[in-house]
Amino acid sequence: MKFKVFSERLFFVFIGLVLGVFAGFVLFCVFLVPGFEVDIALLTNVTIAVAAIFATYIHYDSTLRQRKERIWEINKTILLDLLESLAQVIRESKGALEEEIESQDPEYRSSRKSNPTVYKEFKDKQEYGLEVYSALMDDELLGALEVAKSSEERINKAVFEDETTDIQEAYEESIQSYELLQSKLRKFVTDVSGVKNT
Repeated sequence: MKFKVFSERLFFVFIGLVLGVFAGFVLFCVFLVPGFEVDIALLTNVTIAVAAIFATYIHYDSTLRQRKERIWEINKTILLDLLESLAQVIRESKGALEEEIESQDPEYRSSRKSNPTVYKEFKDKQEYGLEVYSALMDDELLGALEVAKSSEERINKAVFEDETTDIQEAYEESIQSYELLQSKLRKFVTDVSGVKNT
């Protein structure tokens, strides 16, 4: 995404330079060359040149927008499903963490209905996104997906295989990695969808 913004700015700088050189040359000819007269042919050529520059810009901008829309259409389903699944996992993890904290009270009776299937659904969508859509995602989002995946695998191993692990700490670490992924995923969706043009 940063490269795209840079290339857009570079294009505008280039257009500005071309316009500046052209305008400077015309002004130089008009004011400094003796015997130079502005006639209708010159004005026509200037008008055509300016119109060509604006047409080039409009074409370039249209191409960028179409590309962005195609990327969004391709990614839309998996990204929105991933966001929804991730929100369910965060909600489930927070509920489990709260239950873990409350369970230290001997009088506590849980009324929460756990839904462990959300983890499997998210894992499936996460792996699908990494394997199929990775070419269409930016490096920052891919990194966050990988970190969340490895963090969850490490936490599951620690909780289910290591008796000495603090489960509450494991849940907190898991929630933190999921929330980081959620923020990066939301930013990516916002950028790709064109909801906010920066």
